[in-house]
Amino acid sequence: LPSSLTKIAASSIKAKELFYNSAVATEVNALKKILQPQAFKKFRHLQEKQIGGQSGIVILLHGGPGTGKTELARQLARNSGRDLLFFNVAEQRDKFYGESEKRIKEVFECYSRLVKTAKREPILFFNEADSIIQRRHNGNSNTSNTENAIQTILLNELETFAGILICTTNRPDSFDEAFNRRFPNQIAILPPDSSTRSLLLQH
Repeated sequence: LPSSLTKIAASSIKAKELFYNSAVATEVNALKKILQPQAFKKFRHLQEKQIGGQSGIVILLHGGPGTGKTELARQLARNSGRDLLFFNVAEQRDKFYGESEKRIKEVFECYSRLVKTAKREPILFFNEADSIIQRRHNGNSNTSNTENAIQTILLNELETFAGILICTTNRPDSFDEAFNRRFPNQIAILPPDSSTRSLLLQH
């Protein structure tokens, strides 16, 4: 694996019961079903047949700190028996011109190989995705050019993505508009309402 990816085996993730407001719980349960091996195989087949291009599933979990976004990604991996490939943004950044772009490309190339060879597709996980997915800049500095090049690579990769990508963010509005249609599955995890707080307290 590239240095920017860390594998978390599904078998090493401890089960944890999570509580969400009813509307979110419905969406989470639907995700759990889709990520089961046979269901995901059918899902990919339908995607390829109907729209082509992005035959995988790209999920954005957004909400305030402490609402359980990261733990949800971990539990989805455990529930579907899929390893979680944790993307480390700090490892992807490089001070040398052009290297950061190569590293983000390398992540997707590596993941693509794993999707083709693994018995069960792993989940690619971008925690705090706003640190890598941003608005494109109008400036002409080396930094602006690098960031814009990274955004272009990400947009192109998501256009034809064939696996499972889960991203989390506290700031969905910080994403470039072009990413909106690349994230067809977005779940807003809101603070617990009174009935959910009651369930948490009982638990």
